[in-house]
Amino acid sequence: MLIIIFFFPEILLIYSQNQYSFNQDLEIQLSQLNRGKDRQLNQLILDGIDWRPIQIYFQFLENSEINQETLKYITKILEISKIFFSKHLMVRKQNESLIFGNKQACGGINIPEAFQFKEYNYDLVIFVSFQFDNSSNYFAYSGPCKITIYDLRPTFGVINWNLRQLLMKNANSFNLQLNLQTSIHEIIHTLGFIEVLYQYYYDPQTLEFYNLTLEKDENNHLILSTPRLINISKEYYQCDHFIGALMENQGGENSASHHFERSIYFNELMTGTQMNGQSVLSQFTFTLLSDFGFYRLLKYKSDSMTYGKNRGCDFLFKSCKEQEIDEFCNQNEYTCSYDNSGIGKCGQDQLSDQCSYRSIFLGMNCKNPFQYQTQEQIEHFLKTKSTIGENSLCFQIIYKEKKIQTLSEQLSLIDKSCYRFQCQDNEINIIIQQNENSTIQLHCPNNETITFSDINFSIKCQEDSKKICSNQNTCQNQCNFRGFCVNQQCTCQYGYSGYFCENECDGFRKEDKCLITCDQQDYADINSMYCLTCSGNCKSCKSIFECLECEEGYHLKDKFCEPFYKGIENSSQIKFYAGISKLIFMLIILI
Repeated sequence: MLIIIFFFPEILLIYSQNQYSFNQDLEIQLSQLNRGKDRQLNQLILDGIDWRPIQIYFQFLENSEINQETLKYITKILEISKIFFSKHLMVRKQNESLIFGNKQACGGINIPEAFQFKEYNYDLVIFVSFQFDNSSNYFAYSGPCKITIYDLRPTFGVINWNLRQLLMKNANSFNLQLNLQTSIHEIIHTLGFIEVLYQYYYDPQTLEFYNLTLEKDENNHLILSTPRLINISKEYYQCDHFIGALMENQGGENSASHHFERSIYFNELMTGTQMNGQSVLSQFTFTLLSDFGFYRLLKYKSDSMTYGKNRGCDFLFKSCKEQEIDEFCNQNEYTCSYDNSGIGKCGQDQLSDQCSYRSIFLGMNCKNPFQYQTQEQIEHFLKTKSTIGENSLCFQIIYKEKKIQTLSEQLSLIDKSCYRFQCQDNEINIIIQQNENSTIQLHCPNNETITFSDINFSIKCQEDSKKICSNQNTCQNQCNFRGFCVNQQCTCQYGYSGYFCENECDGFRKEDKCLITCDQQDYADINSMYCLTCSGNCKSCKSIFECLECEEGYHLKDKFCEPFYKGIENSSQIKFYAGISKLIFMLIILI
């Protein structure tokens, strides 16, 4: 479920689910299957089943409250979401059609009899319902309500949209991305990211359950200890003692334990809130999907994420109040957001475990030109010659003269503003709008200050331009209102191709190309109309089913790539011995 809460200084879009109904649906089936977590799945059945890209079908339920314009908009969101998952996930192919059966409801939503016994030749059917709920602030909720008897994979689910809160007013490319993030988030819950299924996650190769203990720490965080997630987390945080992902401990029963912990994962898509600004779909979520046991990953690019990266075990195990790092801040100070995408204030929310972080003011997102702004905000940006757009960042400004401010001019006290930037060789050039028709571009070296003769402020350059330049996720023109953006590349709706969905295309898509047919070694997926190359984290392959060489940090196992972690100490030793070997080799040459 996605709820909007008006909260200064930012909007929090809170994800949760109709947990009681979904748990009830699944617990009955799990008890009937009588599959304890210590048992192995039926290997004789599953070994002979091939993998294929997932095929999702959205079965719309009739609703008189929805008009054709809104229906078309939601259909577009779900179409792009379906293509995204077909492009990135494989399931074990089942020969039987899916039948919902003699059940009257899914996740608390009534299912008409006509759909109960309808046969679906798909891997996952999601019923789509709509409500106009004036008494609630949720955007949408979703979850699974039926699983297979073979591999426990969800086969039926529901997504329910609250028409009152749908971000459709003044529909634009930025809001479409937010709605797509909502859709992707909710469908991931339907795919199996739900607490009742945690203990039934298993290794897709051995078919053995992980036997997760699902313990909680002293702060009541559930610890999810799946093996692939542990390995990539150890590498990301540089912590040998990482034992499992901390799940959310706040937000009530519909949020707690069903999302990643806010203070550790910040704006990751599968945390419990969508912050003001766009979330990141990181390697953590992709990796957890492969840990379910139900799926195999296809080639993917995750969003760049820097929050907590290389911070070591202290970041994970010490209180935020004991750490003086950029991820946390002192309350009440005005600031750029952590990723410099907007202007805001240091503060807390109901999921932050009393940790303060940099959140964005409403109307002061540097990357959203469509946002509503107050007159004071408009005047602030005009006064500081700001530019708001996808290629803008938050910078500190230093006023040459500080005048006494009236209450109506209080925004002038904020020494931050938004400016266009360009990266060149991991260095930042800043672009200032001098007037309506001219701009000036200046190199902005780390920590230096740019002074202008004709305006009453200077601009402080960023501390680490390389970090900023190498971690930009935004897509050009927000995919032109035709796709979902992840790490500067769009998954396009049918009929369009290109990295940013800029070209019309009646054929298959591959990277930025439009093709009549796919290359012989590629998998021509008619469900997504993409040419699929390799499985996830594979560097070179024979097909999507057989990898030949893995990317760095992964090793080949049963034709697929699995993450491994060599350890901080081992890594240091390898570098040490490599250095010694190089020195000995040089001495031999000299001798």
